[in-house]
Amino acid sequence: MAKIDILRQARAPQTASVYIRTSAVTSSLTGEFELEFVPITGVSGSVNAAEVSGALGPNATLIRSLNASKISGSFGLVSSSLASRLDTAEAELELTLLSGSSQVKSLLPTGTISSSAQIRSLPRMVDRTFEITQIGGANVKSLVNESNLPILNDKDVLQWSAAEGKFTNAQRILAPSLSFDGGTNALAIEGQNSVDLSSLSGGGGGGGGSGLALTASNEGSALTQNVRSINFVGSNITASNSGNAVTVTLNETRYDGNRVMTNPNLGELYNNNFNAGTSGSIVDFLNGVFFTNTAPSISSSRLTIDEFEEQTTVVGTISATDAEQSFASGTLSFSTGSYSDAIFKIHSSSGQISVALGKHTTSSLNTQNRGDGVLAHPFPVTISDTFVTSSATIFIRVTPNTAPVFRTTSVAGSIITSNTGSVNENTTNGTQVLEFFVSDAESDTITISPLSQSSENRFSMATADVSGGKRIRISTATASFDYESETSHLLYVSASDNHHGNTSGSYLTTLPIVVNVTDNVAPTMAAQSFTVREDSGSYVDNGLGAVSNTQKVVGNITTNDSEGDTVTFTALSLVSGPGTGNTNQTDVANDPFQVSSTGQLQLKAGQYLNADVHTPYTYNASYRDNFNNASSSGLITINISPEPVPVLSSNGTFYIIESAVSGALVRTNSNGRNGTVADFNSTATVSMSVSSSGFFDIVGSGGTQGNLSIKTNVSGSSFLQGSTILGAVSASTAYGTIATASFSVNVAINNAPVPSFSNTSANLNTNGARPSNTLTTITFSDAESDTLDHGTFTFTDPSGQLNTNKVGDTYQVRASTNLSASAYEMTASIKDEHGFRTGTTKHDITIAAASTGTLTTNGAFYVRDSFESGDNIVLDSEGDPTGTQGDLGVTYSPQYNSQAVAAFTSSNSDVVVASNGNLTLGGDMGGAGRQSGDTFTSNITWQDQFGNVGGPTSITINVVAAPNLVYGYGWRGGSSVGEATTMASMGDNGADEVDVTSGSFIAMLQSGSIGSNFTPSFVGGLATLHKSASLSTMSDSNSAGISTLGYFNFAASERLCIIFPSSSAQGGRPASMYDGVPPDSTGTTDEYYVYAKDASIPGTIATGIYYFNLETAINGVSRWGMIFAEGKNTNNSRYFLMPDSASAP
Repeated sequence: MAKIDILRQARAPQTASVYIRTSAVTSSLTGEFELEFVPITGVSGSVNAAEVSGALGPNATLIRSLNASKISGSFGLVSSSLASRLDTAEAELELTLLSGSSQVKSLLPTGTISSSAQIRSLPRMVDRTFEITQIGGANVKSLVNESNLPILNDKDVLQWSAAEGKFTNAQRILAPSLSFDGGTNALAIEGQNSVDLSSLSGGGGGGGGSGLALTASNEGSALTQNVRSINFVGSNITASNSGNAVTVTLNETRYDGNRVMTNPNLGELYNNNFNAGTSGSIVDFLNGVFFTNTAPSISSSRLTIDEFEEQTTVVGTISATDAEQSFASGTLSFSTGSYSDAIFKIHSSSGQISVALGKHTTSSLNTQNRGDGVLAHPFPVTISDTFVTSSATIFIRVTPNTAPVFRTTSVAGSIITSNTGSVNENTTNGTQVLEFFVSDAESDTITISPLSQSSENRFSMATADVSGGKRIRISTATASFDYESETSHLLYVSASDNHHGNTSGSYLTTLPIVVNVTDNVAPTMAAQSFTVREDSGSYVDNGLGAVSNTQKVVGNITTNDSEGDTVTFTALSLVSGPGTGNTNQTDVANDPFQVSSTGQLQLKAGQYLNADVHTPYTYNASYRDNFNNASSSGLITINISPEPVPVLSSNGTFYIIESAVSGALVRTNSNGRNGTVADFNSTATVSMSVSSSGFFDIVGSGGTQGNLSIKTNVSGSSFLQGSTILGAVSASTAYGTIATASFSVNVAINNAPVPSFSNTSANLNTNGARPSNTLTTITFSDAESDTLDHGTFTFTDPSGQLNTNKVGDTYQVRASTNLSASAYEMTASIKDEHGFRTGTTKHDITIAAASTGTLTTNGAFYVRDSFESGDNIVLDSEGDPTGTQGDLGVTYSPQYNSQAVAAFTSSNSDVVVASNGNLTLGGDMGGAGRQSGDTFTSNITWQDQFGNVGGPTSITINVVAAPNLVYGYGWRGGSSVGEATTMASMGDNGADEVDVTSGSFIAMLQSGSIGSNFTPSFVGGLATLHKSASLSTMSDSNSAGISTLGYFNFAASERLCIIFPSSSAQGGRPASMYDGVPPDSTGTTDEYYVYAKDASIPGTIATGIYYFNLETAINGVSRWGMIFAEGKNTNNSRYFLMPDSASAP
């Protein structure tokens, strides 16, 4: 089906006939039809005082208003008759297909338009632009019009051109709009028709005039295809048409705005320098004052981006300028123009261009010449300041991706397409052959393929990441290279980027590498000479060639190998020798030398050499390296040199002690008795002898050769300290060469023994300076370690109070009586076994006076007024007899000979001091009439084990009252049915202290259980000590009594028991107990009640009172009392002891 779409155009009244001639690609037949453009009627204009108003649709620009004479106009719709005719034509054409061929006609359904006559019979149509999408089933893009124009693009139409007299292709207008062009002051209708409003700029003279406002309206609806007329109403307006253009002229008064502002009443708006500079209408003037605006400017730019960049990748940022606005104000914004590719996007405020979401760059986008012959991608952008929009084309060049390239020296080195290296035959495994680099222009990820080579795998490749690419090193993977079998090796290495193998193409580069093998050069050797002394044939027999002679190194034969290969010597062949038998020094060796594989020239073991018999020996040396089969040879000459004359030397100045005897060694030490032995040495192998009238001897050979000694006693001779003994030594070689040297030996002193004293410092005091104690010890030192002659020992003592005791080679000096504090002098002397000299030493000692000591105490001393003779004097300020016992001590400074106190003496018989210092009473405090607050003293003297007496020193003892210690118990035993029953269960059935049951509660209190937990064996039940305190009174009437013991938190059902000393010092002792409701109106002296204040039901508890005697007094009190509860409870409560006349607490 062929469809003809008519796109309507507003035009001036006129009539025209148009012919369309088409040609189908598949047929030479043509068909033609006629379309007639009929006049558009209904365009009229009138002038009144109303304003021109109206909306131009969503795609139009609102025309500014002027405050002047009012003109109004509206766009009317096409008349109903014309609209009906157009609709009829459209409906019929939609069902027809144009064809000029009977062959094509036969293929078409009935009712197909097939001739010009049929087309002419159709209703006549007004001026329209039509679109042909298909003709005879062929796509319109395959059609070519009469002008042979290019194939139509998307949305193109054939449009009649009156100027050219033919149809041309043009863009189809889908939604025609009416817009105002501020540059031309024209009201433009899309499709190249317009309403000319240029006269709105107006004229008018002089100082102004009335203005006008013009507004175009289509009665609230967008300008659509049905618009066929424009009506104008107003005064001073004329309209005319020319062709398809309608011209509306507004006559208005022009206004002179080219003047300086003069009204000062405008306030901040006033500026007498401002001139709007307009000469047209009032609109021009107001716009020049308040609405000046220039279009924003954006220049075309060139940007580049790599191929295969992904979404959000930034391409670059463009900028724009505007005289009135800025991006900072937020009124300038970027957007894309007409851009269907959607590959790139632009940020509205920043102008940043980036790859759109879901897109990526490809080099196929480079489709348009950007002006310099380089293809790029056109990216249209606009910039708007809300008034005017400007546009520009940004050319984005997508740099085509390239494969990685190989480079020399670095990632910035020269690009290479092949590479060459070399290895020598002697190359070792792991030797680097080549180093080169790979880079990628787009910095893509580079992948290096495995090294391609022959099956021998003689090479290895190592890659490493470096800045800007990768480094590749080719190294040998074997040491087996042979030029004769293979002169070169071919390798390949390939590099690709991360785009290789995708749909865009191949991005892989392969580098061929040739590694040449260099032939190894054989080593060379120059003729060489060596010299060997005739005495080198032996180390032990002076070159006499005994069979024990050992191998000797002569030197090393040198060779030259240009590759530095290891050279191996294979033989040393004799060229010239004496031909003798190697039996003695005159029948020398014929072939005495050999060579090792490393080139070391050696003298064989057991070879006789003699320069007078034969010299030189010549040899040929054979050698090769590991890479050449043929051996080379070089001449070796070995000269035999005569032995040199030996030189004798000594090791220093010689000494012998005056007490030396035959056989003693001469020394280089000045004491003549020890140190280094005097010795002669020779530069050659010699035998030695000495001449000195038989006084000296020398070791002629062997390991100690040259050592000098004496053959005659010096001791007893005429040679004393300071004398000199002369001699001479001779040395001869195996070849009869003799050297002689004279020497002298100095006679050194034999020293006398030296006495010395070593004090026993612990005894140098009056405690230790007593008979049998050693005060000092005499010892002796002898430089020569000679034996002492004790028969010559003498000791003198001016005081006459000292003597000596011999112990071995020492003497102990002792006192013959107790020494007093003083200084004592003594002298000792002795000789050694040689008796050359006597050694004498003087010595002094001082005997110090011993200390008598200082008395010490371990604290302040206390006793209770109830204490008796034998009780301890204690440190407890309350006189607790179980506390630390008072003690005296003595300190000695200095403390000579473990000085310690042995006994004390007290001047007061009431103070007894034991030998260890412990203090006890020697009498009763009551008997002495002492009471609390009293003190008494005693003068103490003491004596140590040496009889030294110290003191007297006074000590003071304080008398204190016995404390009133009250105990709070909870007892779980016994029944709870009254006082009598309770007493019976406690062990005193009559409550009269008679026949107290053994093992009972009361019996255990009497026997010493007060102050501890216990369980009676009679009746049983654990008695737990919960509280204890020293109370001056138990009564809680005026001061804190038993309530200060705190809460009794009984763990089980327990009976309250308050145990207290029944002494006159204890206040609040009950005589009887009251069990009624307090207070008792009658009142009884010393009668009390116990009140459980914090029990669940506070109140008086039934109690009893009981007194008993202890077997052993506690704190000096033997009579004790007990307040006991007749019942048991589990309360956590405090208890108050109150007089019966007092109210409850």
